[in-house]
Amino acid sequence: MLLSKFGKKLPIVRTNDDLIQVMHPRAGKSDPLRHAAAHYGVPLNRVMAIGDAPNDVGMLQLAGVGIAIDNAHDVAKSVAHWIAPSNNDHGVHAALVRYRLC
Repeated sequence: MLLSKFGKKLPIVRTNDDLIQVMHPRAGKSDPLRHAAAHYGVPLNRVMAIGDAPNDVGMLQLAGVGIAIDNAHDVAKSVAHWIAPSNNDHGVHAALVRYRLC
């Protein structure tokens, strides 16, 4: 019903059986990541981003290291530098360990 009513106006993605994401057409995380990195003086090639959804793609592409978790949407996985274990299997921790951040 959502797709038929709003699908031409808003991006609607079912990311798993329990989650439907409805976003503003220009929503994304790359601009906030760019602003945060600039504010803290961190070059983007030194930034790691971890995501799982279509609206994470720009952020994953912008970061020096883009990580998708194993249960991520296929489009997020397609742009990631590495696929971490799922969020149910401590994927964020695995990414931090792999890149020696903890």
